[in-house]
Amino acid sequence: MAINFFHTNDDLIFHGDGETGAVFTFGECRNLTNDDDKIVRLKYRLKTYYIDALKEIHNPFVSSIMTCVGLEVLGQVFLGVNSDGETIESNTISMYQMLDPIMANPLTNNFKTNYNTKRNQLGNNIDFTQSFPSHAHVVRKGLRNTFTHSYRSRGVYLDNDTTCLITINENEGTIIINPVLLKNQFLQIFTDLFDQTINSANPNYRQNLLLYWNILLM
Repeated sequence: MAINFFHTNDDLIFHGDGETGAVFTFGECRNLTNDDDKIVRLKYRLKTYYIDALKEIHNPFVSSIMTCVGLEVLGQVFLGVNSDGETIESNTISMYQMLDPIMANPLTNNFKTNYNTKRNQLGNNIDFTQSFPSHAHVVRKGLRNTFTHSYRSRGVYLDNDTTCLITINENEGTIIINPVLLKNQFLQIFTDLFDQTINSANPNYRQNLLLYWNILLM
């Protein structure tokens, strides 16, 4: 595996504690030999630097984008990385599909037709849905990618008032996401995956997490 990484000095903080001011350094992490300790330290790093902050974000746009970032991270941690030590798209999609069973469903012909009509407003006749095997692919493209890079929608909208995490509008070719439920479901997945890994309930998660740990500490 030809992994891309940047070596971090031993004295850099791996995680801190905002309440006590205590810190744990990369050097201390490199000295750990017990795998359970490594898992706990990685969980604490993600919790203190990311999860705790995400809980405080209530702006629906920022909250949703940061949730998508977290899904990509968890895809690396629990499902694995490519030969460069980086994101595998299918693993990120699998994380989206953990949010709600609807995410894994294939697009209907009606949805495809209306989605393509919305995107072919300039007179083109392109089938954009060829690269979307499931609703999760539409959400990743239209929320995580397009919202992040250009602050505009591509078939995915946010609505705090919907009762479901994800709503498919077949006649419009659009997907509506409830940003509050999106964040809350992600936070639950974060807890569940670490619990399964710490308890050795999923050996694959454990193996992938320790690989991520090794890359992080190179």
